[in-house]
This record gives sequence, C-alpha cells and structure tokens, in this order.
Amino acid sequence: MSSARPDHAKLRVLIVDDDAMSRDYLRTVLRALHCAEITDATNGASATQALARSHAELVFLDIDLAGGNGIDLIAPILAEQPNAFIVMLSAHSTLDNIKASTAQGARGFIVKPFTAAKIQQVLANAASHFAKLGKR
Repeated sequence: MSSARPDHAKLRVLIVDDDAMSRDYLRTVLRALHCAEITDATNGASATQALARSHAELVFLDIDLAGGNGIDLIAPILAEQPNAFIVMLSAHSTLDNIKASTAQGARGFIVKPFTAAKIQQVLANAASHFAKLGKR
C-alpha cells in the first residue's frame, strides 16, 4: 500500500453552510479523506470573504442559507475562481434545484444527509476535473 497522498488532498476546500452540524460533519469527513486545506463560511458574505482568502478550488455550497440562496452565490464564486468545482448541498433535491444549480455552473449535487462515500466520490470527480485542466 502506498503512503502517497491522494490528488484530492491538495485541493483547497470551502464549505458554505449555515448549519453547524452539517459543516462539522463535512469537515470531519474531508479530514478523514486527507484534505488538509478546509475553510468554512455560514452565509453569502462570509463565503465571499473566505473564497478571497482561501482561493478554494472545491466548494461545497448549501442551497438553503440563512438570508439567502446558495444558487445565487454560484456566479460570484465562478467570477472569482473560474475553474472552481462547485457541489451543491441540500435536503431538498427537487428537479428545479438541480437544474438551476447546474445551469449556473455547479458540477454536482449532494442530498443531505450524505455519506463519506459520496464525499469521496466528489473528491475523485474534482481531482479528475483539475487533472483535465492541467492543474494537478
């Protein structure tokens, strides 16, 4: 077995979710999967600031944020970080949410509650995305 770090371990990750329990669980899963650079935010304003500081490449973005809608944050995130791999999080997996998210540029959608295996799949997809761009 190799001790080399997986490609996704190099990704800078931003978690945007107003639910502390969801943020904590996702952060714990990401750390267990060897992601080292993890930043979090609770709303649109703090997400913008955190993105500017962290230059996150992988963004987990909740749709239902206190005082706003995560879908509305996709365009500003992509304006700041054009190659960002944005994955939407929601307990409401309506077709309208999925279509609106992907139309704005999200590359994935995870229904809450999610599993560590689902997050691992997202990390593999993100690593593949960046490898195709020549960033990894």
